[in-house]
Amino acid sequence: MEKDLSKMLIDFYHKLLQPEFAAVKEQLKQNDGKFMEMLGHLDGVHKRLDNLEAEYHSINGGLGRIEKRQECLEVKVDSVAVDLKAHRADTEAHRGVYGVREE
Repeated sequence: MEKDLSKMLIDFYHKLLQPEFAAVKEQLKQNDGKFMEMLGHLDGVHKRLDNLEAEYHSINGGLGRIEKRQECLEVKVDSVAVDLKAHRADTEAHRGVYGVREE
């Protein structure tokens, strides 16, 4: 009886369980491949995001330098405007002395 039970269990394993386990292993292998492919895509996305972050910091730094230069230019333009206003006032005050020749 014990041998009959053992044989029945072995037959049960070979006929029902082993094919199911093989199918599960095959599906796991396919899923592992898909998972690795997805990880590769995610690594690519992560690399692109890192590049975008580096470019953002570079652009942000460049804009900061442009803003500083713009402020300097605004100060210089204001200074030239003050000098021009003073020059016009001086020219107007000496209207008879200074003249502009047009050729």
